[in-house]
Formats: sequence, C-alpha cells, structure tokens
Amino acid sequence: MCPGSERSNQPPFAFSAKTRARRIGLIYRSGGRVSNIPENTGIHESLMEPMGYHRDMPPETAPAPVDAPVPPHPQPIPLLIALALLLIAGGVLWYILTRPSPQIPLGQTATSTPEGGVTGAKHITEETDLYEIDAAYPAATPLKASAGAAADAAAVSAMKTFAEQEIARFKDNGEFDSMTAEDKAMLGYGDGRKQALGLEYKTYTSPATVSYVYLIYVDTFGAHPNAYYRTFTFDAATGEELHTDDLFTPTADYTSVLSSETRTRLKASLGADAAIDMLEAGTTPDADNFQNFYLDGNALVIVFPPYQVGPYAIGTQEVRIPRASLGNALAARYR
Repeated sequence: MCPGSERSNQPPFAFSAKTRARRIGLIYRSGGRVSNIPENTGIHESLMEPMGYHRDMPPETAPAPVDAPVPPHPQPIPLLIALALLLIAGGVLWYILTRPSPQIPLGQTATSTPEGGVTGAKHITEETDLYEIDAAYPAATPLKASAGAAADAAAVSAMKTFAEQEIARFKDNGEFDSMTAEDKAMLGYGDGRKQALGLEYKTYTSPATVSYVYLIYVDTFGAHPNAYYRTFTFDAATGEELHTDDLFTPTADYTSVLSSETRTRLKASLGADAAIDMLEAGTTPDADNFQNFYLDGNALVIVFPPYQVGPYAIGTQEVRIPRASLGNALAARYR
C-alpha cells in the first residue's frame, strides 16, 4: 500500500457483483430474456437483483436515437428584391461602360503652371490618306492676368503662327500633292501607315516670366521619328517675348557662362554615357546652342534636342541651372 493512501474495505482485486456475474458467464440471453442461469453457479437470485437483473425481465433496449436538430432552410429572397438588385447591378455596369474618360488637354501638363493660368488648348488638325497633323496652341495665357488682354492676344497669335508655319513646312517637304503610286511604294506606304506631324507644349512660370516649351514630332518614315523644340518665353509684366540674351546684362559674356555651366552639368549627369566630342561641340559659346530655354521656379533651364550633345539614344537633355549661381550676369529682373 502506498504511503498516504487510504485502506479499502474490499479485498484485493474485488469486483462488483454485476462484474463477477458477467465475467463468469452467469447471465445468458435467450429468446430476448435473461434465463438459463445454472443452478451450481453459487450466485443466488438475490445477488442478481442488486445488479439490476432478475429472471424473466425484458431485454435491454438501446435508447432511441435523438435526431440532431435540422437547421432551418434559408428563405428564398423575394422575387422583387432579386429584381431590384439585378437592376442596380446593371445600372452600375452601364455607367462604367458609357461614362466619358477624363481628358487632359495639351498645354496644361506642366506642374508649375499657376492654377487658372491656362484656359485650354486649340488644335489645328488635318488627315488624308498620306498624312495626319495635330498642332496645339494655347487659347489663352497667364499674361492676360499679369500683362493685359493685348499681351495675351499677341502671345497666342505668335504661337498659332508658329504652328501654321510648321504645318506648311511639313507639307512642302512631303510633296504630297505630286506623290505618285511609285513614290508611295518606295516610301513604304501601306496598311494604313501615314506620315505625321505633331505639336504639343508645356507651360512653365517663374516670378517674372511665362514660358511655353513646344515639342515638334515628325514621322516621315525614317529609321525613327524625329523631335525638336521651340520655346517661347514672355515677360510676365510686359508680355514681350524674350530671347536668351535678354535675360543677361549687356556686358555679360552669357554664351561663355552658359557653355561652362552646361558642359559641367552634362558631364556629371551623363557620366559614362557622355560622348565628349558631341557634348563639347553642342555647348560651344554660340548663341544658337542655347536658344531653347525656359524659366521654371528659381532655375534657368536649357533644352538640348537629340543629337545636339550626344547620340539619339540619350534623348533630349535639359540642364537646370539655379539662377542664383549665375550671379550678376543675369539682369536684375530675372535673378
């Protein structure tokens, strides 16, 4: 006996009467009743009754199974509700498919354009079986608010005239009026292919100026389309169109200043991609090398189109020069 355990009054390995009866086979089932208990078992019927058995008692029966509760069937959605949901879903789908896509007009893409400064772009478009043209120019400029209606109208007229001139030059170079079937085959016309001219612009502002940067796109079936630039910068107070030398004092050697600034910055930005011979040739102290420019915030930006300072693969290069670094070379108004 283990220490701490309580002593039992039953003998070791004692079993209950019921267990002893079952173990020695005293209970037999015959014909559905307990019967045929041998007489020599030594277990009196009185011992059977405490075990819950007695002669001729009905057989034990298993309790009837209790059915699991059946969850209620979901009620069908009323027909009217289903039809309403279907109509709503159809209406949403119709709206998504038919609503117009938002359009961003050309000429309003520059982030530095003051809110309300541009009222939209006008387009000159033309399409034939040989070419297509889409040339944009502003309907109005921020000069209307800062320099007056006359200055605004003059700026719009200058940019519209430029667009018309580019269209005329494109048509002259294409010789579309005299093009023969042999010419079309030689140039590669077919499958809807056409030559193309596109003009689009962005608007930039500084405290003293308003600038328009035109990208001119021309596809004449060459190895790749060509792109070049034309910039317009206007004095915000007078509306006068400015050229690069107008930004500098009369005594400043501005071409040398810009040559040094752009070379240094291009070499740093291009790194191993710099083609030094092309870069230096395109940044010599020549006014034509710096004719495309704009003022944006506190920077003077010089635009170099493809091929001017490197191979076509490097694309257009823009060099941002903080105006503060140009010091007294700049006219006081544009510093």
